[in-house]
Amino acid sequence: MKRLYTLLDSENFVLNAQYFKEGTQPSNAVEELVTENFIKEKFDFETRTFFEGATIEEIQEAQRQNVPNNVRSRQLRLALIYSGFNIDNISNAIGTLEEPTRSVALTEWEYATSFDRDNSLLVSLGQMLGLNDTDIDNLFITANTL
Repeated sequence: MKRLYTLLDSENFVLNAQYFKEGTQPSNAVEELVTENFIKEKFDFETRTFFEGATIEEIQEAQRQNVPNNVRSRQLRLALIYSGFNIDNISNAIGTLEEPTRSVALTEWEYATSFDRDNSLLVSLGQMLGLNDTDIDNLFITANTL
């Protein structure tokens, strides 16, 4: 009877899963299977569990890769609402800008059909609302699911 094993590399990082007849599996195979989401799974033989083996930089890069470049206006507005923002506060923040930036921002906010993640005006408005780059990334990730 064949069983599913997790194959590990020489540093105990997961390579893949593969079926072997019991007793014929290679020495780099373990019976335990990954059941959680990791960026870079690593196996601990002492506890017989998997853990995150990625560096902070690798995790941040993987998260950045999940950020959409563009979301529809409706999606971004809903993500803001679900994140606890009052849409009126965004309009009020736009109202504090100097002309012609205020008119441009208001026009984009009211009439744009989509928003680009790297739009400098969006980043500036985010900062005015107390959002950092990670917060804006998370808004775009959330918006992409709506």
